[in-house]
Amino acid sequence: MNVRASRLVLLLSLAVGACSSSVSEYALTDGSSSDCLVAALAADGERCALVWAEETHPFGPVGETLRAIKLAGLELESASMPAINGLADASAFALVAAGASYGVAAYQAMGEQGIDFYLVDPASGAKTGGVRIPDAELSSEALVWTGERFALAYRKRLPSGNWPLYLATIDAKATAMERELALTEETTDYELSLAWSGAGFGVAYRAQDGRLLFKAVDPALEQVRATAVISEAAPEAHRPQIASSQTEYAVSWEQYVESPPQITTQVLFRRVASDGSLPGSPLQVSSAGRPCIESRLVWAKDEWGVGWNQDDGATEGGMGYYFRRLTPSGAADGDPARITQASHLRALRLAWTGKRYLFAWSAQSVGTVPLMGGGAGESKGAWQVFVAF
Repeated sequence: MNVRASRLVLLLSLAVGACSSSVSEYALTDGSSSDCLVAALAADGERCALVWAEETHPFGPVGETLRAIKLAGLELESASMPAINGLADASAFALVAAGASYGVAAYQAMGEQGIDFYLVDPASGAKTGGVRIPDAELSSEALVWTGERFALAYRKRLPSGNWPLYLATIDAKATAMERELALTEETTDYELSLAWSGAGFGVAYRAQDGRLLFKAVDPALEQVRATAVISEAAPEAHRPQIASSQTEYAVSWEQYVESPPQITTQVLFRRVASDGSLPGSPLQVSSAGRPCIESRLVWAKDEWGVGWNQDDGATEGGMGYYFRRLTPSGAADGDPARITQASHLRALRLAWTGKRYLFAWSAQSVGTVPLMGGGAGESKGAWQVFVAF
């Protein structure tokens, strides 16, 4: 018999309690699956949600599952939910809170390539709406909710073979695309991020030549208001993350830095005005000397929060989740702090709930961590999903 592992996609919805000065870490999976990879994280007030892809053991569950979980202290209330068709074959997700529902975008890389967008009710698991964007490729950080509609940035393959960058709006019920605007004519890299300022959109993306670029777009998607170069081509920059304070934008990214006798990567941060001007200079957020990847950026009421994955220098291949606060002007506010002692991390996510930061990641060989809902989440050598807040 030919038995292969299946990908199981889960949507976890949590109600987040009041802010505290400490960070508590919990396992969301018990280590019974061979692999769990966080795909997207969203937060809004007292609610947050995660989507992750799970490789089950042979003879394990097959198909897609949606789970809604409410957090009351450390007590979980969980119920089985209907399957969400079409998620199991998706290779990338974007997630955003929108009122009582979540907007979910799933990228299908196999078969009829494209992005599927719909609404999910976390209480019932019901999926409504449905907009398909054929021949389009998704980034997990390129979906926003404006309060009236959704907006999604993506690359789209044209008959010419080019992959230019597009921005589209989708109605609040997820039934139709309202408008689509081409932001570039040339092929861009798949690394891109989108933010909503309340008065327009900001897009940060990587060009094919290695530069990081910014575009400001009006809310009606009628024109590109401004373009700016965040980072030049040499040395290369990767994985831009954009956020908005409502008055301006900021971008974090991975930058190759010469550190003889080798080239390493560091996390940089830069403010960007809506007119494309660049106040101040880039700030190196991460500690010098150790490679850093996967930067994450949020605006948190009156400060910027930056997270990243950094070589911990203690174990072979070990990485740690680090975090640093920045002032509104982009100055460092304290030293970087390590969020978890776990090593071998990947798929970091960061969100602001309105009261506290929320961290999520996948990790391997983390020892024993409290399992949300009770018990201990001993890793057993498998990858698991974790949150801290």
